[in-house]
Amino acid sequence: MRKRTVALFILAAIAAIWLLFVPRPAAEGERAAPPPLEGFAHAPGRDFFGYYFAEPPVRIGDLRLHHLHIGSPREFGLFEGGGERLATYAPLMLQFDDETSARGVNELGQTWYEVSHRVLPSAYRVFPDDVRFAGTHDALGPVGFTGRFGQGSLAGTLTVGGETFAGLTFRHHAGD
Repeated sequence: MRKRTVALFILAAIAAIWLLFVPRPAAEGERAAPPPLEGFAHAPGRDFFGYYFAEPPVRIGDLRLHHLHIGSPREFGLFEGGGERLATYAPLMLQFDDETSARGVNELGQTWYEVSHRVLPSAYRVFPDDVRFAGTHDALGPVGFTGRFGQGSLAGTLTVGGETFAGLTFRHHAGD
């Protein structure tokens, strides 16, 4: 009898350990973790062009996220085809402004900062239900975004360095 109890206890312990470490499928209403982000991909024929402004504002020290930019379908095609890779622009990028730097005013009366940092992608995906970005910047460290499009906005989580900003809504602006 004692051997049977010990054997049942060992089986129960093995089952508990197995449940802790073996991946399980996502439960209903729960999203499975996305695969690791590699390469560049976007939804062909979809136009998400614009500037997306975070609400609430995102600040890291003296830097404030000015916007997340999404380029035109043409710009995605050129970038992904390897024909147009600039050191200062990508069809999905984030711009942070240094609010301690000198300011100027543009022709539309908008304030701009003399020092800004663009984070260009090392990988991205831009689809209606899966928007992901990975990049790195000397002043900010690794930068990542995971989100999805909703009604007239983009919602998601931004990670900058070791800091995570969850529950962000990015309102869309088509440009000037």
